[in-house]
Amino acid sequence: MACPADFHFLFGHMSMNMPSKFGDFVAAGGSSNAALQQHLHFFQASEAAKVSHLYFALTKICNGLLQLEALLGPLVDLCYLENVAILCSALSILRVFLKHLFSSGRKLEERDSVKVEGAKSGNNLKERGLFGSSEEASCASRRPFGTTFSDLQILCKKGTWNVDTGFSLSCVNWISLFDLLHQIALSKTEERVRYKAVSVMNVILLRTDAHTERETFGRAPIFESISQFLKREAGSHVQREALHLLFLLLNCPKLLSVFCSCCKEHSTANDDNNASTWKGFSTILEGLADCIACSANSIQDMELRKRAVIMLAFLASSGKPGFEILVNHNLPGEKNFIMLILQLLISEMDVEVSVPSEPAESIKTRTLLMREALILLNRLVSNTGYSAIVLRVLTASRDMASLTIDIVSRLSRKDQMPRLFDSMMIQPIRESEIVDLARVLKKRVFTYLGDEIP
Repeated sequence: MACPADFHFLFGHMSMNMPSKFGDFVAAGGSSNAALQQHLHFFQASEAAKVSHLYFALTKICNGLLQLEALLGPLVDLCYLENVAILCSALSILRVFLKHLFSSGRKLEERDSVKVEGAKSGNNLKERGLFGSSEEASCASRRPFGTTFSDLQILCKKGTWNVDTGFSLSCVNWISLFDLLHQIALSKTEERVRYKAVSVMNVILLRTDAHTERETFGRAPIFESISQFLKREAGSHVQREALHLLFLLLNCPKLLSVFCSCCKEHSTANDDNNASTWKGFSTILEGLADCIACSANSIQDMELRKRAVIMLAFLASSGKPGFEILVNHNLPGEKNFIMLILQLLISEMDVEVSVPSEPAESIKTRTLLMREALILLNRLVSNTGYSAIVLRVLTASRDMASLTIDIVSRLSRKDQMPRLFDSMMIQPIRESEIVDLARVLKKRVFTYLGDEIP
């Protein structure tokens, strides 16, 4: 019901004719061009066979012969196809499918290793491998089910998977499925494919426990890819999902500790072994800066900037290492994140007064973006351990001080931003909240400068 267009598109590929036997083609003495056509036809038939398998499983589910979980195998098998359109539809359905299973409370694994305590060692070992130990898994083809669906008859004969009754999802290695999606996102340059693949990765991560399981997903190649997905050229949709992926991984205390320690420039001094790690994490921060500095004014782009600000707030709240990233990390152009936040605020304010008219939804999104930026700045200047450092950064130069004073002064007065405040009646926030936040920040800044508040 949630993916009618995707199912309709996929099932349209079942009408393709199956190819003739390749031996008959050779006997006919086909040309090189005909050979190419035969090769293409073979892959089209392969696509049709995989889509037909999905239809076969769905029909049996509707007739009560299979459980809903039986859709997972055919959907994953479609993800190995090169056809971008089929891949996009398969990923869309897979995302909705997993979200439904997870939210409906279905027990997807016959194991207790997702619990903080009382994990069963035997089941935990099974989790590491495809169908057995991690050693056996390393010899497999790295597919989530350890095989292709072309080997369905062999599987059924061995009793690994009975197609008439479905199969147990305890056989699924979620890390392997996560890696498959990661490889799709890396190998495909189309924004829509990357967006859908990373979004499914996030659905899988949301299922895991941040303290006991998520560390196994946060390997170096994943972080290296995040730095690539956060770049401006990746597109705002991919950037948004990459931000979510980064947030979910850093919600794991161990991964957050590694990230913060590697982002400290002095950690690589006289240590060549950490140089590549530092470079990768540093590139992530540059990508995060790209998200904040995005100047487009669509709702999607403003939402991206808001999520990037929330990501910075998360780092700042994680303790001293995260705070030092926010204040001390040198970005290209001799900037830091505090300066980027100020530039974001002034840019949004300028758009507010310069654009004649905007849809209410755009004004709402901009209001919430500015609110998050002001909340972050106020938390920083009100923290007893960090306030002096942040205020010093905000007023480090004449230009910085002028920018800070301009922002807090304009936002402290309703008459300076009439359209912004008129729109707050439709916001889920108090009408005066932006003014209140700006006035608190203004008071802190002027007190630090030794001036009276006008």
